[in-house]
Amino acid sequence: MITPVTNLSRHGRKRPHGRQKTQADIDAFLSAAGGWKDLVDIEQLKRDIAESRARSNRLPLNPRFITI
Repeated sequence: MITPVTNLSRHGRKRPHGRQKTQADIDAFLSAAGGWKDLVDIEQLKRDIAESRARSNRLPLNPRFITI
């Protein structure tokens, strides 16, 4: 039987939060909201994303190489 040298589980640990956000940080974030408004046609963007996801960029599988 192999025994682990260290416990790799992160269960129970909290991520560090970094520095506390100031009111200036929050105000800067809120002022940036809507920065893309009138620059991007949202409906066209959604159509482009849907089309891109529907199109496959992968080569078709060659049945000779498929083993079951």
